[in-house]
Amino acid sequence: QDATQLFLERLPIKFRSAALLAVSSEGHYLRVHTDRGSHLILMRISDAVRQLTQAKGLQVHRSWWVALEGIADTKRKNGRRMLVLKNNEIAPVSRSHIPALKAANILD
Repeated sequence: QDATQLFLERLPIKFRSAALLAVSSEGHYLRVHTDRGSHLILMRISDAVRQLTQAKGLQVHRSWWVALEGIADTKRKNGRRMLVLKNNEIAPVSRSHIPALKAANILD
């Protein structure tokens, strides 16, 4: 099993075969965004990022990890960069993570 699949095992059955799009923190919880909807789990973003190191994705903000295949588009608003996910959620990009996104050919 790959890292993404192991991570999805934490979710209810209907999400386990879903495509992981992103993970965002909400207080002490994580919202796991999939192509079948989202679900809250009790976990820290740092633990999720550590668990997803083998997955094809990047931490793009202190509270967001995004799967590369989950990105539909990029946009700028008031000079700030954002990623548009395949479920139309918007993930903010912090300045410190821009070089990694450029290296992955996501931002120009």
